[in-house]
Amino acid sequence: MEENLNNYAIDSAMAELGLNAIDTREALFSIAYIILARAKSKQQNEFGYHFTDLTSHQKYFGKLISDQISLEEEDWEIDYRKWKGEFFFHSRSGGMTFSQSVFSERKDISPGVKDILYSTNLPIDNPDDWTARIETKEMMQILHFQGNSQELLQLFQANRKEKIRLQINRVKGWNFLKSNYYSVSLKKNSLLFTGKGLGHNVGLNMNGAIVLSKMGFNRFEILEHYFPQISFVSKSNSNLPTNLSYALLSNQGDLLYTSYPYFLEKSIPPGSLMKLIVSFIFLKDKGFEMTRFNCVPPSSTICWKKEGHGELNLEGAIANSCNSYFAFLANAMPYMIFKTELNQWISRLPMENFLPNKISQKGYQRIMSGLDFNMKWKIKDIMQLLRYLMKSSPSDESREKMKIYLHETFQIGTASKFPFLLAQEKNPKSLWGKTSTIVYGSNEPLSYGIFMGGDDRYGIILLYRKGNGNKAAYYAKKILESK
Repeated sequence: MEENLNNYAIDSAMAELGLNAIDTREALFSIAYIILARAKSKQQNEFGYHFTDLTSHQKYFGKLISDQISLEEEDWEIDYRKWKGEFFFHSRSGGMTFSQSVFSERKDISPGVKDILYSTNLPIDNPDDWTARIETKEMMQILHFQGNSQELLQLFQANRKEKIRLQINRVKGWNFLKSNYYSVSLKKNSLLFTGKGLGHNVGLNMNGAIVLSKMGFNRFEILEHYFPQISFVSKSNSNLPTNLSYALLSNQGDLLYTSYPYFLEKSIPPGSLMKLIVSFIFLKDKGFEMTRFNCVPPSSTICWKKEGHGELNLEGAIANSCNSYFAFLANAMPYMIFKTELNQWISRLPMENFLPNKISQKGYQRIMSGLDFNMKWKIKDIMQLLRYLMKSSPSDESREKMKIYLHETFQIGTASKFPFLLAQEKNPKSLWGKTSTIVYGSNEPLSYGIFMGGDDRYGIILLYRKGNGNKAAYYAKKILESK
């Protein structure tokens, strides 16, 4: 088949997922990236790409949506030259994917992964539990196996090979052993298979990709979830890496751009963004504004800066995102009073209550200091907070003070220097915002950086995977400067 590869990839992905896949765009693109990488890894001749690929995508019917959505405008693609083995995908994993050794004797090709959310330790998609039973005598005939029942059982326990499953299903029906994710036991004169999932269980789980897409994970996060060793290469020398996503707002609060449709639905720990709401609550009492705290060891043990920030008031604590200062504030207001104050304050955004009814004093301190990573906000909630900060009317003294404090982030605080740059340039005084570093991810915890802020023209919320708040602020600055 000779075809524009970009069209072929996106149309094949649509055929695999069904016509409703347009609603889960990131899942669609993650599979299209895989198909494109598979195609490009095939031999190229003078006439272009010529190949037949029926390994995993067997439903290509010609043009479906490639006249509406194209991979040609994508800045990145999979670096297939660095990938060992091939890219596979299947219907449902049941909570576990397997190494490509299911298809081969090689042991050095991509491993399987836990297809779970690490925060819940539960499978990404419906496990689809299944059972199958077959008499041992019939199984021996199908596999041409000579031996006793125990030796037959050991064969299945030692070999999780697709060819064995296919050999059985050719006789018993293609849906007899639904997947390679099973356990097997002897029950009198028969073998009982108890399994999960649907398909060969290698590579990307298509249903899991849809679930992750709806949870707000982008195509690169989905691909890294299933292929931890994957790498990407820029097609356009893009200055923006694959591990950032952002939303851009006008200075009037209108949404101008999001990296992908479900970004606003993504639920993440707010981390140090929580310090903004804490500060607004305490700014109601003017006495707290100048309350000072000396962040030095041993009182600085929970602060991200181990040597401490020294003596700070609220302004310095916000600019430097001092964990210890905000943990100290937990001693100044009983939790239930704080919870009531918070509910009243967030009602103006609006935003739903996210605090538990009861909590220990240590847990209260972690909430105040932005270290409770079990608490979740949606990006659209953060956008509401950003819109509130960007408002110019009605006049609000606390908001105006907060904006002054947030300008200090780029002058003396967590975004005043970027350690990964050799040459530092002064940050424009128009920049303001708040950084945050959180623990978040899909099947493994990763460090994510958050930046929320803007300049005189725009507001931005940026999420930087495998990084920190400082790097998130750097890329937010670059995006704002490019506008």
